[in-house]
Amino acid sequence: MLTPEAVERLLATLNAARPVASRKMFGGVGLYCDGAFFGVIDDDLLYLKSDAETDPTYDGEDAAPWVLPQGPMPYRQIVPAILADSEKLGERIDMAVEIWRRKNAKKKPRQGK
Repeated sequence: MLTPEAVERLLATLNAARPVASRKMFGGVGLYCDGAFFGVIDDDLLYLKSDAETDPTYDGEDAAPWVLPQGPMPYRQIVPAILADSEKLGERIDMAVEIWRRKNAKKKPRQGK
């Protein structure tokens, strides 16, 4: 369940680290920085994009993956120690934004009909 108080608290924490925009989606909240979709708030927890390059960082913190009924998603929960440190949180946001950029740079532009 998503509570307004937790969303407000997490958005304030995120915005102390980087300028972040949000949008409600599918019962959660999508997170954007510089136009990049980099994370979600779900069940009052913060998850940021992760991939093979960043997974070892999260593995060392026992950061849980975001798991939906269809299986795990490429996002990792941000642990309290990182949430409490705006510099480290900003670095994690930067990592997640870079993942989005790498993934989207590989996409070919759509051809018009």
